[in-house]
Amino acid sequence: MYFMISSLYAAERGAGPKTFVFLHGFGGCHGDWHEVISTLAPGSRTLAYDLPGHGLSLDFPGGGPAKAAARAVLADLAARGIRRVHLVGHSMGGAAAVLMALAEPETIASLTLLAPGGFGTEINGPLLRRYAAAADKSEIRACLAAMSGPQSPPSERIVDVLGEMRARPGQLHKLVEIAAAMTRGEIGRASSRANGSKRLICR
Repeated sequence: MYFMISSLYAAERGAGPKTFVFLHGFGGCHGDWHEVISTLAPGSRTLAYDLPGHGLSLDFPGGGPAKAAARAVLADLAARGIRRVHLVGHSMGGAAAVLMALAEPETIASLTLLAPGGFGTEINGPLLRRYAAAADKSEIRACLAAMSGPQSPPSERIVDVLGEMRARPGQLHKLVEIAAAMTRGEIGRASSRANGSKRLICR
């Protein structure tokens, strides 16, 4: 089912005592996490977000940068009355997860980062901009393959999900806009504090 609070969308599943929150990477959406969520215990509550500027959160005000995503998700969790979560973030979603942990460490029960943005010194600007503008499935597939390891070909389901998302009016324009901000160093600046922070502890 889908929920909307201030135009930020999340797909919610389960109703257990523990809440797992999933933040996708740049150019992705909540559907990226389908296989992961399906492996969790049936009693687990999960929230898979569409980050600002992506998917069903396309029109979220000020959407795009990791900082905006972190603020938006924290506000959404507070509005839902959720006080503590197990947080999982990939790529740009990893950068947002780090910023959430820095801003409200008491909210984060555990932190799992998958190839998080902001921990390296360089961003592959040309590839990121190419991926942002990828409209057809063959180009999306090629970009995902270029960003993945040789033993990790992109899932055709993911290619289909991203193709459907990018077909929505205004989505490609927004992704190009976000990519331009990131290749100017937005993610690196946003989470650079995390590299030396003693507050960032997985609990």
